[in-house]
Amino acid sequence: MQCQSFFIPDDTVKKLFIDSNTTTSDVIRLLLEKFQISDSPVKFALYESRVSKLKTGGRKLSDGEKPLVLKLLWKADKEDAQCYCLRDHTEPFIDWNSFAVAELLNFLKMLEREETRHLEKVDN
Repeated sequence: MQCQSFFIPDDTVKKLFIDSNTTTSDVIRLLLEKFQISDSPVKFALYESRVSKLKTGGRKLSDGEKPLVLKLLWKADKEDAQCYCLRDHTEPFIDWNSFAVAELLNFLKMLEREETRHLEKVDN
C-alpha cells in the first residue's frame, strides 16, 4: 500500500459550506469532490484534533456525527487549537504528536545507528 498526501496551495479557497444536518460522511464526500480526489470516500475518515500546551489528542468521528454541531461545542480557548483532519484510515497512522520530545530524540538516535550500520555494510 502507498500513502497518498496532497498539499493545497495557499491561494486555494478552503471553505466548505455545510449546515448543522451535514454528517461526517457528507463532509468527507464534499472534501473529496472539492479537491478532486478520486478515491472512494469509504477509504477516508474525519478526525477531530486538539493540540494544547499540555497534551495532544484526537478521535475519529463516526459517519453519522455532525461536524458543525461539534465545532460549535468546542471551547474558545486561545491555548488550544482544534481542527478537523481528513485521513486515509486504511493506512497505518502514527501520531507523532503523542510522543514526548525525549522519546522522539531516542527514535532519531536509533535511526542514526541503523543508518550507520547500513552505510558500513555498503562500504565493506
